[in-house]
Amino acid sequence: MALDPQVRALLDQLVGRPALNTLPVDVGRRAYVESSLRMVPQPAAPVEVADRAIDGPAGPVPVRDIVLVESTRLRDAARYDVLARYPLR
Repeated sequence: MALDPQVRALLDQLVGRPALNTLPVDVGRRAYVESSLRMVPQPAAPVEVADRAIDGPAGPVPVRDIVLVESTRLRDAARYDVLARYPLR
C-alpha cells in the first residue's frame, strides 16, 4: 500500500534532521515550534459572512455565520456549508 502523498511530503521534510531528543533543550524547543507551524494549514478566505439573528429562550440572539467552503453536495438545501457560527456581543 502506497503512502498518502501528503504524508510522504511530510516525511521527506524530516530526512536529514536530527531527532529532537538529541538536541539541546532550547534548540529542540525552537525546532519543534518551527516544524509545528509549518504543518498548520493557512486558513481559507471566507466565501460569505452574514450577520443574522436566531431564536433564543429570551428573544433573538445575534450571530455571525462565517462560511469558509462552498458546498459541493447536491443534497444540501443551502448554497454553502456554515463552518463557524459566532455569537455577537
